[in-house]
Amino acid sequence: MSPSSCRLPTSVQETLQRIVSNLANKNGEIHNFIDLLNHTIKNIQVNSSNAISELDEEFDGLYSILDEMKGSMANTIQQEEARKIQALQDQLSQCSNALESSEELLELAAQSLDIKDPAEFFKLVKSIVLLVGTPSVPERAAPALALLLAQICFESSRKSVQEKLV
Repeated sequence: MSPSSCRLPTSVQETLQRIVSNLANKNGEIHNFIDLLNHTIKNIQVNSSNAISELDEEFDGLYSILDEMKGSMANTIQQEEARKIQALQDQLSQCSNALESSEELLELAAQSLDIKDPAEFFKLVKSIVLLVGTPSVPERAAPALALLLAQICFESSRKSVQEKLV
């Protein structure tokens, strides 16, 4: 039998024709679905890329704000540091001046113990009084200096009276 002599019955041919047609339709649907999947993949990639770009921009903006805040805060800290150091340096300078004046006063007071002449002694006391009145002498030292002057005057007067009696 030749292939042309072997014909399938019409009902089988029709059934095969429907199967082939259904398979062709299903292949078309599968191609369309594959195209849809590829298109969806591309959209996801584009959307992800856009989201990452927007995220980068957002974080760049946040980094910029944080960097500005860091600079501002660092500047505030540096200004506070400079203010505190200046205040401490001013105190240090005042204390150094007070110490210098106190040392001068101590030296003058020590010299007064050796003075025998009342006129010279009172001249030195006047220098001490002027020194005590200067702003560089700390206020806490003034009462002690006044007491010291009173003791010096008392001792000087006593020596003067003793010398006159002798």
